[in-house]
Amino acid sequence: MEAIASSRSDQIETGLSPVTQDGLWLYLVRHGSTVRNGEKVVRGWENPDLDKEGRGEARTLARGLSSVPLARIYTSDLRRAKTTADFLEKEQPTPVKKVESISLRAFNYGKWTGQPLAKVSKAMKALQEAWVTKPGAKAPGGESFQEYQDRTEEFLEVVSNVKRPKGRVNVAVVAHRNVLMMLAYCLNGGRLAGEEISMLDRIVQEPARLSVVKHTPSKGFQVLKMNVLEP
Repeated sequence: MEAIASSRSDQIETGLSPVTQDGLWLYLVRHGSTVRNGEKVVRGWENPDLDKEGRGEARTLARGLSSVPLARIYTSDLRRAKTTADFLEKEQPTPVKKVESISLRAFNYGKWTGQPLAKVSKAMKALQEAWVTKPGAKAPGGESFQEYQDRTEEFLEVVSNVKRPKGRVNVAVVAHRNVLMMLAYCLNGGRLAGEEISMLDRIVQEPARLSVVKHTPSKGFQVLKMNVLEP
């Protein structure tokens, strides 16, 4: 598997193959469940793998997506995303390259990572409220909302600018809930700021579900489906 530590365009191979129809089709996939999904803790950059339920979810999703020939699978380098990407790869009818990207990691909560939500919820809420006017405010030992959004947009810019032939190109992106919601929002031409930041917590994408986004030169990006099991 190719791995990229950042999202510079010269680090991503551009040999994407055309299939039917025009445009770039992005399949935004949330990883399957882990044992930590049911626990009320701050997950962030924690690195658990899929549990038994999550592996079953990922397998079902991968089979549903097997009818879509993927040209590339981009994935967060955290285990829960990588294992989900492995299932997608196994169900594809032809070999597909996987590319790991740190830019697709969940939000870095720093010292709050792994802590019970009850212990840090007040501090987290205060940080989220501060982001309305100060998006550069950071979680202790972690990152700011501005840094989080910047790295997500950088990844999107790389994928959008990859040279590709005429025709349809299908690309899967396997990551974490808020990263995917950020991508979907940015793909629609927006950048979250002020009160809009709270929108990320109001958009739902369940484990092992996908959203579908299409890009054409004439219409730009269009969000076609959200939180579905099959394309």
